Amino acid sequence: MPIETYSEPAIARWLALGVTSRTHPVLRDAFKCYLEPLGIEAAWLEAEPFSALESGFGDWWLRDANWNPARFDRNQPAADDFEFLLADLGRFRVEVGSQGAFSIRPETEETWAAVRHGIRAGQNAEAFIHIAAGLILVGDPDAKSFAAGDDDAFCALVRARLAEIPPEGAVEMAANKVGTMVCLNGHESPAAKAP
Repeated sequence: MPIETYSEPAIARWLALGVTSRTHPVLRDAFKCYLEPLGIEAAWLEAEPFSALESGFGDWWLRDANWNPARFDRNQPAADDFEFLLADLGRFRVEVGSQGAFSIRPETEETWAAVRHGIRAGQNAEAFIHIAAGLILVGDPDAKSFAAGDDDAFCALVRARLAEIPPEGAVEMAANKVGTMVCLNGHESPAAKAP
């Protein structure tokens, strides 16, 4: 498939905008939409999706990530799973990994639900970045808005594309409920033991 004429200017614009959310509107949108609502803060989100073409590594990461409970959006669907943290801030130490995963100490039965949201937010941010880069690379008609400088429209189109992807993780999570119970407290639960 030949690259459309707007694909080259879109790729050039992507590269010219830099590799951090400080200067790149798509990376900023990925951070604001998927990670920031969980109270995740960072100096910036950095990504180089086109480097995978040369090196095979086109990953993303957060620089100096931390969790700020004051910035947690209590109106989001994940709010109930963070209530135990927000209700007793002095009891827990929360760290954020470079890809949005939470490490919460001490561990409780409620910890896994919050950790899962951080992992999912990181996966969504990554998918968003790669879908955006992929649309540009293959010359998808939706990439025209990015080439034209309409970042808000382009990011909305990418979010719509991401929403169309079936949530395979929901099936995996439902199937893993017994496995999760086995891992709680580091021991098998009586219900999960073989007969």
